[in-house]
Amino acid sequence: MKRIFFIAALFFLSTPVFAQETGDLIISVDVVKNKGKGQVIFLLFDKEDGFPREVEKAKFRAEVKQAQSKVSHTFKDIPHGNYAICVFHDENENGDIDTNFMGMPKEHVAASNMTGMGRPTFKKSKINFTESEKSIALDFIND
Repeated sequence: MKRIFFIAALFFLSTPVFAQETGDLIISVDVVKNKGKGQVIFLLFDKEDGFPREVEKAKFRAEVKQAQSKVSHTFKDIPHGNYAICVFHDENENGDIDTNFMGMPKEHVAASNMTGMGRPTFKKSKINFTESEKSIALDFIND
């Protein structure tokens, strides 16, 4: 009997008790200027490093070609956690947020929790994603 209990206990202890929960994160942006031109790039950052301009440091990335008035993307099975969202209309399709000589974006940009001008930070833009499905609508801040 002790042997069975020991084997059962060993089995349960060696099996991961808490699998990482995931969900779908749906991000939409309204009023894309220059419809049909370029692409809209959706970025999810899970840490401050690189947010929002270093596109290659995003944890998750998606592109929607030939953007129309309203564009959305669903990130499927994203692990629950804290994320900052950045979306930009990459009109010239170079994959980067183009800026002027002062560092201001020349392309339309949106970030989670941003309602006006100013550089978005990870801290300000961070959302806590814990749902099985969550929708977030963003507006371009330099429209």
